[in-house]
Amino acid sequence: MTESLNYFLPGYLHKKDAKKITNTFSIALVTQLISSALLATLMYFSASFLAEHYFHEPIAATIIHILIIQFFAENIFRTLNIFFQAIQDTKAQKLTDFLRMSLLVAGAFFLWYFDLDTIYAYAWNWSVSVIF
Repeated sequence: MTESLNYFLPGYLHKKDAKKITNTFSIALVTQLISSALLATLMYFSASFLAEHYFHEPIAATIIHILIIQFFAENIFRTLNIFFQAIQDTKAQKLTDFLRMSLLVAGAFFLWYFDLDTIYAYAWNWSVSVIF
């Protein structure tokens, strides 16, 4: 999907065809949302099985549930980032990366400073930093 955005959007941008840009991005985003939702649902319902049989630690199911949020949000974030790359808006693309990583580092520092450094807290931090 990202390759199609990179291939088609610059041509549509050159032709100043806003409708095709919007349609192409919408199709890419909906496709990512549907596939992410299907995979996230599969991971949600198989988390207990994976935790017990793959990780050999039943408590890992909770971490899998938390990181499903990160998985879903990361797919949306990547589609948006590829959109900025395709329309050649480097500032917006790099600004979103910078803000995401800054929030992640600030959250990790907060957890470390206030001695809240558990795997659950870091998983939530990772998931939330991708959303915002």
